[in-house]
Amino acid sequence: RALETIEKSSREALADMRRLVGVLREGDDSLTQPAPGLGDIDRLVGEISRAGVTVGVTSSGHLDRVPPGMALAAYRVAQEALTNVVLHAGVDEAELTLEASDGSLVLVVGNGPPTRPVEPIDGGGHGIPGMEERASLYGGTLDAGSTDDGGYRVEATFPFDRDPE
Repeated sequence: RALETIEKSSREALADMRRLVGVLREGDDSLTQPAPGLGDIDRLVGEISRAGVTVGVTSSGHLDRVPPGMALAAYRVAQEALTNVVLHAGVDEAELTLEASDGSLVLVVGNGPPTRPVEPIDGGGHGIPGMEERASLYGGTLDAGSTDDGGYRVEATFPFDRDPE
């Protein structure tokens, strides 16, 4: 048990260090403002709506019980996925689903097929790899890709020990 405790503590410390390096990578401004979390999703959705994409939000479970660092990572995944909808999807609507249950947080951002022309983007960005990195820091997974109807879907799953119910 002692070794398991040490292992868990060590993994958490390493994950915290990785998150700190990620914050430092974002610049000094992020250090002087409170970190966003799942409680800030409405503000994010408002920003995306002002950019021209209406976002329907569905949430269930006790999102307030998601650990703060994980809530920040999930917020950033939602932010990146919704920004990608604005920039690349060619749609006016998207859906965001947040579900905290059974020891995990599941976040899904999806949109239908393009309703207007989309400008091709040269070169690859860091969007999907960054989302994958954020999910993996918490032992989670990210699945992103085209849907059968020509839309796009991002699903991130973050496991955690405390049951949110």
